[in-house]
Amino acid sequence: MAISLEDIKQLCMEGESNHLDYKLEQYPFVGVSAPEKAELLKDVLALANAFRKGSAYILIGVAQQPDGSGLIVGLPKENFIDDAKLQQFINEKTNRVVEFSSYAVEIDCANIIQVIEIQLQRERPYYPQRALGGINAGTVFIRIGSSTRIATPDEIALMGKEEQLKHNQHDIDISLIVPGNEIENINFSALEISLSDQPPIDSNPGRFDITVLSRPITFTKKFTYVHDVFRTIRVNIGLENKSNLSAEQIEIESFISQCSNECVREKEDFPSRPSEYPGFDCRPFLKAPSLQSLKLHPGKYNPSSESLYFEVMHDGDFTLDITVLGKDMQPITKQFHINVQLIPFPISSKEVEMFFCCFEDEDQYWNFRDEMHKGRDNANT
Repeated sequence: MAISLEDIKQLCMEGESNHLDYKLEQYPFVGVSAPEKAELLKDVLALANAFRKGSAYILIGVAQQPDGSGLIVGLPKENFIDDAKLQQFINEKTNRVVEFSSYAVEIDCANIIQVIEIQLQRERPYYPQRALGGINAGTVFIRIGSSTRIATPDEIALMGKEEQLKHNQHDIDISLIVPGNEIENINFSALEISLSDQPPIDSNPGRFDITVLSRPITFTKKFTYVHDVFRTIRVNIGLENKSNLSAEQIEIESFISQCSNECVREKEDFPSRPSEYPGFDCRPFLKAPSLQSLKLHPGKYNPSSESLYFEVMHDGDFTLDITVLGKDMQPITKQFHINVQLIPFPISSKEVEMFFCCFEDEDQYWNFRDEMHKGRDNANT
């Protein structure tokens, strides 16, 4: 899509780069020999081969200023080079068709900016098939920053690798599964427990005796464990391979990109349950096995590829970025918005003891939370 004069003014503020080139004067083209057009061919091919994410532009009629920015000077309208003639000149000399367009953006009634817009190319590298004006056949030019040079063998190899990845594109859908929620915008409540009665006084276990194999778990440790459990969110990451390619050596990266009021913090695991054996606080629940050494076959869905844990600190919301990496596949990222609420939940000392006995492992806790949700839903109906 053609850019406007306002767009050109914005590009002039950016300075030259791997997707932008300023030219004060028009390229030699009309009434000159083919070798004299070599500079034009080189600049177009260099931008076609550049590593970039969007379209590239040659702005003809823009001067580069000492600070690197562009100054709109303009060209007389009669100096415009017809797009069809440019297409014929470039593409009859290259190894494959370069996708670009050329058009005029009017400054005033007499002057224009000529824009050569070079789209992201489907296949690279691009190079001249025959020698032209000092450019050897097969020479691969590339735009790096504000300069144009001959590409190195490593850069050419990377172009080929990048194209191979585009052809072998995996389509991995990422979902978040939170108990009671299976949607992208997730609401989750955690509980902030407090004691509604006087807690028992912890007995002093005394000096450590190596002959004593176990010690009673104090009430304080039990309360802390139950408190931490009720404030924990578990989020399971589900992956579905929608492509016709097997996904191998999968790794999952998570990142909290936004968090209001630091409402949550990430945890490595579910809270560990205190043990009566000193130094052996137990973690009875094992996280889902990593898929790093496994394949996700085409059309297959794994609802528990990995589990993430968060401790809710306040009411708020956060944005979670999940990135899936794998062998010979481009990274795939999806963003999820999660709302959290921390609800006051007073309980008695007796209930602390009961919950501590009930929550021997993580599954028992989540089963309890499921029953709470069902009870609440039934009460609402």
